[in-house]
Amino acid sequence: MSLFNRYSKSKTFIYATLIALLISAPFAYADDPVEVDIEAGQPLTQALNDFANQVDKQILFASNLVNGRTAPSVQGRHEPEAALNLLLEGSGLHYTKSSEDTYLITAAQSDSTPQENQRQQRQSNSDSSNTAASNDPVAFSGRVTDITTGGNLDGALVVIVETDQRTSTDNLGRFRFPQVRPGNYTVRVSYLGYESASKTVRIIPGQDAQLNFE
Repeated sequence: MSLFNRYSKSKTFIYATLIALLISAPFAYADDPVEVDIEAGQPLTQALNDFANQVDKQILFASNLVNGRTAPSVQGRHEPEAALNLLLEGSGLHYTKSSEDTYLITAAQSDSTPQENQRQQRQSNSDSSNTAASNDPVAFSGRVTDITTGGNLDGALVVIVETDQRTSTDNLGRFRFPQVRPGNYTVRVSYLGYESASKTVRIIPGQDAQLNFE
């Protein structure tokens, strides 16, 4: 075997390896476990919305399917689909994956007729815009003042811990984050000469949020 032939086969092997890695990489990424924190007993509608935010997916469902149902506890690191199975366990509902980042919640096949499935599909389609809107970012703002003097703190650093979004207060002590997705967050404020302070805030879908620090 000539040196040229050995070199050509070596290059072919390297190229094939690189192609295999490039093909497999997206699938490995899609299956990466994420941190899920769903408390037991909350309405399934809210739990599905919280879950969608936590795994960065879109969950579509008809409101009549989930109304009156409550969620089980789903905690810890899970692959998104495994976590969704746990969230729907015992509810009589299941999901289908309509795209890479979108899941459709429907009644289990044994619980509904083909006509009912078609009706649920139509209902899900009509509700999809509302569901998507419920995950849309909203504005979050507030003010930082001195608790003793009531004066505004200009230049205080405000951080949303979970997303690492950062901003500073203006000369009136005001801060604003233009886009924050619905969910529960820890907000930390630090200012030179003062102890850092933290508070929790719940961002509700479709409503701008406000939180003040003193």
